[in-house]
Amino acid sequence: MGRIMRRMGTAVTSAILAVAVPWGPRPASGGPGGLVVHEWGVNCIRIRASDGTQVMNPAFLDDLPPFAATFEGTREILRILQNEDPPPSSGDAPDAPPPRGGGDGKPIVYFYPSGDVGPVSFRVRFVRGYATAVWPVPGRIDGEPTRPWPSTEGGWVLPYATPTRLAWEGITLSAQPFSEPAGVITDWVGTARDVDAAYVNVEQPRDQSGLGGDVRSEHFLFYDGVGGRETPLRFTGSRDTPTVRNAGDRPVTDLFLCHRVGGLGRIEYVASLAPGESRTLDLEPRRHAVDEDAFRAAARSRLAECLVRRGLYPKEAAGMARVWEEDFFGTDGLCAIHTWTREEYDEDLPAEVTPVPAEFVRVGLTWIANLPLHDEPGDPGE
Repeated sequence: MGRIMRRMGTAVTSAILAVAVPWGPRPASGGPGGLVVHEWGVNCIRIRASDGTQVMNPAFLDDLPPFAATFEGTREILRILQNEDPPPSSGDAPDAPPPRGGGDGKPIVYFYPSGDVGPVSFRVRFVRGYATAVWPVPGRIDGEPTRPWPSTEGGWVLPYATPTRLAWEGITLSAQPFSEPAGVITDWVGTARDVDAAYVNVEQPRDQSGLGGDVRSEHFLFYDGVGGRETPLRFTGSRDTPTVRNAGDRPVTDLFLCHRVGGLGRIEYVASLAPGESRTLDLEPRRHAVDEDAFRAAARSRLAECLVRRGLYPKEAAGMARVWEEDFFGTDGLCAIHTWTREEYDEDLPAEVTPVPAEFVRVGLTWIANLPLHDEPGDPGE
């Protein structure tokens, strides 16, 4: 997890002024003086074969960009989550145990202003867990101005254990960045930037040595966290013919089950699974042979179509599908993906935008990786 924000570039002026944005062609927004905000994120879960417990899948932590700021108190917790070691009885780990459920992977927030909307604020709270990474650094954490962090060679780590409230205030939106965005080190950053959204320009807090205070520009706000919602789905049977049951009290919608073995893949889609309803699906790749390239292209396209129906713009949906393609569709085994309802997103991560946007879309997915079901005799993975 040792990802830390690097000092980059030359400081630009810290005097942030609201600007009118001379937009070219872009998706329609809320009209003159309006603001459209779109957010997407993924709840990352794996299920322990030993006892069926749902725990965070730490895969989303492996590709944090090196410029993202992390929190010192979560590093030991993340080590525990990744290795499933028992919490230490002493040392530097936070007192709070690792939360159950998933990890909130890469929530990305885009802003589309129409005209001069003035300074913008975005606040989010973790109900079930806490933040593990952010970019740019928010000006307030847990209700107080962000504390100066100690300087370390090669980067910064924010001095918080289990922060639950993040607030970016005084954001200026612009068609052109106020400072050069950080270099693309991980593929998903470049993909997430390929949108028609405004640049967000955020004045950064200073560290203990007085460095900082400059403006960071990015195409989005980003945060990660742990303690996401558990899935209500229960899985039995084999990887080839799994049975999935909705044990919750709400419908589960836009459910994808993907089985990939040795370069062959099979995907099945269930539009809705009512509470108490079960479905048995045929996911035997050999009977429905599709090579890997065709499988991934079809799966990515179908997922993007679903995300557009949920309210994302086509570029956002295509980007989200590309960002998560390798995790969702590039690994052997059986996985499940389904959408959250808007109510579930707001329950877990309540957010407030100022000024109140004309439209605020939040699209969440739950990804249950490598389901621990058995192979049928003759499965090519044996």
